[in-house]
Parts: sequence; C-alpha cells; structure tokens
Amino acid sequence: MEEYSARAKDLFVGITQIVNKIVEPIADYFLSHRLYDDVHTMSLDDRMIYYQSFGLCNFHDAYVEHNEYDFDDYESIDDWPIVIRLTVAQKSIFDNMLKPFDDRWQGALEDTAAQLVETYGARSSFVHGREISLIFKPFWKLLYNGNECRLLSRIASHASVCFTENLLDIPYACDIHKTLQNQNCCFRVMGFVLPHTYEVFNYIFWRQKITCEGNSVTAFAKQNFTFDERKDKTKKELMELFQQKDILWEETPKKFRWGSFIKMEKYTVEGMNPTNQQNVKSHRKRLLSESFCMEKYSPVFVNYLLNEITLTEPLSTSKEE
Repeated sequence: MEEYSARAKDLFVGITQIVNKIVEPIADYFLSHRLYDDVHTMSLDDRMIYYQSFGLCNFHDAYVEHNEYDFDDYESIDDWPIVIRLTVAQKSIFDNMLKPFDDRWQGALEDTAAQLVETYGARSSFVHGREISLIFKPFWKLLYNGNECRLLSRIASHASVCFTENLLDIPYACDIHKTLQNQNCCFRVMGFVLPHTYEVFNYIFWRQKITCEGNSVTAFAKQNFTFDERKDKTKKELMELFQQKDILWEETPKKFRWGSFIKMEKYTVEGMNPTNQQNVKSHRKRLLSESFCMEKYSPVFVNYLLNEITLTEPLSTSKEE
C-alpha cells in the first residue's frame, strides 16, 4: 500500500511539473507581448497595475524588448523614475486610531517617510492613510544597483523600525502604546518602474484623487451618517449628501483629504565668519511637508516630484529655522 502511495505521489509531482512548464511560458507570453500602444488605451487603474506587474528586476527585458519601445520618441531608460510603495500590513493598528482622522498617525507616518527620503535619497514621498510612496530618479543609481530583493527588504524593514519608534514616541498615547505591545508595525512593499516622467503625475493623481480622497470621504461619511444612509453610495453621492446636510468635508485637514508630500529642500544661509569677519554662504538641506491637490497635469508638478526644491533667495542666519 505504501508503495502505491509513493508511486502516486511521484506521479502527481511529475504531472505538476509538466503543467507548470507548459502554463508558465504561455502566461509570460501573454503578459509580456502586449504592445506599448495598447497601454495608452488602458484606464488609469489598469495601466498602473500593469506597470506594477513587472516589478524592478524584470522591467527592462519584459517591457522594453517585448513592447516595441521607441527610444527616439521617449526618454532614455536612465531617466525613468521608479516608485516604491509601502503599506502598513496590520490594518488592526490603523483601525484603533481616532476617527475619522488621527493626526498622531499621520505625523508618525510623515516622520517615517522623511527618514526614508533622507536615508535613501528619494526625490519625493507621498503619504496618506496607511501608505508611503517613494519616488526615485534615475532608475540605475539606486542602492545595491537596483537589486530588487535587497533594496525592498531593507527599505521595508527600515520603515517598520522607524514607524514603530515614531508611534512609541508620541506622548500620552496610551491607546497606541497598548496596541503596539501585542504586535509590531510591518510594511508590505512593492517597487516598479514608470516608463515616462509624465506617468509620475498620473501615479500620484491615482493615489491622491482616487484612493486618498475616496477613503477620506468614506471615513468622514462613517462619522456623520448611519450605515443605511451611506450604503452602496459612490464618492459623488456621498459628497451630495454632505451638501444636503450642510456638512463641510472641505473644512477637514488638507492632509486628511489629499495626503502629504515630503520633499528635500536645498537652501543657502548667509552669515559672517567670526575669524576674518567676512560674509560667507553655506549650502544646506531640510525636509518639508506640505499638502495640496493635483487637479490637472502640469510639467510644474512633474518637476516638483522629480527634482529637489532649491530656494534662490539666501536666508540670513537670523531667519534660519
């Protein structure tokens, strides 16, 4: 009996291996042989999910070689930005925060994003809800030469440690500290390439206007309406319900509605050298956090996301923050 069981097991393993050898190449073919022109006919959701499916390591081979990419019409691959998105894995921690908006949570997440921007040299970071999106450029100058596994695992572990410490540093937050006694904050992470600089704006628009704004409307509706009142209603219908009830969603914090951008700013400080009494200039950097809505595409927004901010007017030492 045991002999027959062993044979059956070997037969099952053999059949599985044969099926995998047949199915995997077929799946890879249909995934990788979609023409680049077809990408532009996709909806924004489908297009971003399509980019995410390639990851980092296989993007050049799978996307460029099989999608007839025209380098004469578009930028060099060295100019392509990448996005690394981190999401807090334990939703139960987020559920225990104040509703509809907890500034302590947002502040800890922003501090974590700022630490990641400073450590890994990201050009920008977008923070909302449970997400941190890091934008890097150019693609081939990443840590570990863009090695996907090492890069993503390091950033995710670093973010987990920083976020947990930032939450524990919140004074008088007994509810948060009690939650963290039972579980740690871990991040899910993914990285992918955007094959054009304008897609950076589309990605942020996707996360901000569709995900972030939609989640904020839903969370605000939960605090003001019963389940039956908001059941099966779209974001537009909930906004109309706010107007009927004279509830002003527009007066909620900007961070709650549109998330936050974390940027590195270069600036110059003017001062006097105490040794020779001569005026000198010092170049420094600092992190900024701001919230605003990206309504329409503009090259200004793309430049904002992909480049460091530089103040042209020097600051005096008396005005330095």
